[in-house]
Amino acid sequence: MRGAHSSRRAFVVAVPCLLLACTEITTRPERAVAYQGEWSGPNVTLSIRANHLKYRRSGGALQSALVEGAFLGLSGNDIIYGSRKSRLKVSVPPHEVGGVWKMTVEGTVLTRAPEGGPGSAG
Repeated sequence: MRGAHSSRRAFVVAVPCLLLACTEITTRPERAVAYQGEWSGPNVTLSIRANHLKYRRSGGALQSALVEGAFLGLSGNDIIYGSRKSRLKVSVPPHEVGGVWKMTVEGTVLTRAPEGGPGSAG
């Protein structure tokens, strides 16, 4: 019986690990391009290029963050980046409102800079 119990425990541990490793990352350019550009909101800036991401949140010492890494793609609406497949939670994906592009990342509404505007690549 001991062997069966050990096998069952290994299965219970392995399945969740495999599910996490198999997170589907969408790299379709037509979908990811809507996320690319220079975004900003209250105390937050986000720069997404075809293969690079930089996210900066400012605030108190415990609330400040800077993350930077390779832009890997999307999982659902979330942004996946870096060698450890880290995630920025996107609760509202990019959408246009009155000619201005917006999305909500990590609970903050961000607005994309117009092409050719300050901080944009165009």
